[in-house]
Amino acid sequence: MDEVMDALRATKGTAKEEETIRNVFERNQKRSVDDHMAEEMENALTSYGKVSFKRFIDTVPMICIEIMQKFTEKMNDVLFDVTDADLDRLVSAPQTTLEIMGKLTREVENFKM
Repeated sequence: MDEVMDALRATKGTAKEEETIRNVFERNQKRSVDDHMAEEMENALTSYGKVSFKRFIDTVPMICIEIMQKFTEKMNDVLFDVTDADLDRLVSAPQTTLEIMGKLTREVENFKM
């Protein structure tokens, strides 16, 4: 019925438009109750999907902010016990790597001469 009313408001009463309204009304009359229910269910699910998607999109940044706030707290807790020796061990290259780098540097300098 909404389709018929929308079509009626959109028209000014020409013969073609009246025929369109009649066709829409007849189509709705011919449809079964199951078809009408399926259409209503589809409309409801489409609306629900749109709303839930918007809520999901709105929630994601809030979750990210919460994670980042907790991350800094946890990192502070973890790093509180780290000593200078631990940092040197983590940041410095192993002795074998340093030796290889020195050797390669010397070889490059020999090629430049």
